[in-house]
Amino acid sequence: MPFFYYKLNAPRATFPADITKDEITMMQAHVLYWTNILEMHKAVVFGPVVHPEGAFGVAILEVQDEAEALSLVQHDPAILSNLGFGSEVYPMAKAIART
Repeated sequence: MPFFYYKLNAPRATFPADITKDEITMMQAHVLYWTNILEMHKAVVFGPVVHPEGAFGVAILEVQDEAEALSLVQHDPAILSNLGFGSEVYPMAKAIART
């Protein structure tokens, strides 16, 4: 099965240092959602990335096709929240994974 890189873009460069109560609630749902996807073996790994220009989230997906990857992302509570989060999804041309 192919692999895809999912990047969750934060709503602002200062996130999560200035996270709001609504964002905390949404992030709890976001983590639960991706934990379930991980348990279904459709995500290999996910979590936050601390970057000097601003934090973002990442997940590596192993799914049937791009449509499935996009569907998972479109149902992410962060994307559904309308709190300013964005997403990027890219196919990995050649993924080498441990077994």
